Amino acid sequence: MWSVAEWRADQGVDVRDEMNKKWLRLIMRRKSYGHQATLSEQAKRMFFMTSTDLAHFRRFIFESSFLKTYELAPELVEKIRTDDVALMLFSFDYLANALFGADIPGLRINEAKIREKVEEIKARQDEAVISAVKDYEDMKKTRESKN
Repeated sequence: MWSVAEWRADQGVDVRDEMNKKWLRLIMRRKSYGHQATLSEQAKRMFFMTSTDLAHFRRFIFESSFLKTYELAPELVEKIRTDDVALMLFSFDYLANALFGADIPGLRINEAKIREKVEEIKARQDEAVISAVKDYEDMKKTRESKN
């Protein structure tokens, strides 16, 4: 005769419960933001890809710049490469971090990538200011030439 713990282990109930618990935490995090929380189209695509298509999410991790952007423990990288349950549990952590800013141990953005992105944004802002000044000067010249 089995104990309840033995039966749960044999049936994989503990693994299922852990997956459900992480999923519910993610959904509750979203609901706690209320109506004021809206996701961009890119965030919605990421949410659906990550939560419904593990094969695509795995390709995203290993065939994009993901591993250059995020710092993950080498053991985790190897585990999610082949273990679907580990990948699904990681996907919930990734979504909590990426969409809601949750602090997830072992999942952080590479500091060099952050600095690179900040510089890229600053450069775009500088270009926008230069373009706006040029447009203003052109409009001013056009207006002065009509007077």
